[in-house]
Amino acid sequence: HQTTSHDTSECKVVLAQARRMRQAWENKSESVKREERSNKKQEQLNALVSKQVKLLLKRACAAMLKFILLVL
Repeated sequence: HQTTSHDTSECKVVLAQARRMRQAWENKSESVKREERSNKKQEQLNALVSKQVKLLLKRACAAMLKFILLVL
């Protein structure tokens, strides 16, 4: 919400939401927590691999174009 009377560290709405989120996390089983952590790590790995593949493809295309221009 928009307010100038307090910041987020004093906001009762934000603090209550943080408490609810914390309780929800603590109520999950360890296997669910482990799976969620694993999924997050897998998503990060996928993003990193995707970024590197795009970079390598860009470099390969540039090298191929340079080669074609040299041959012609």
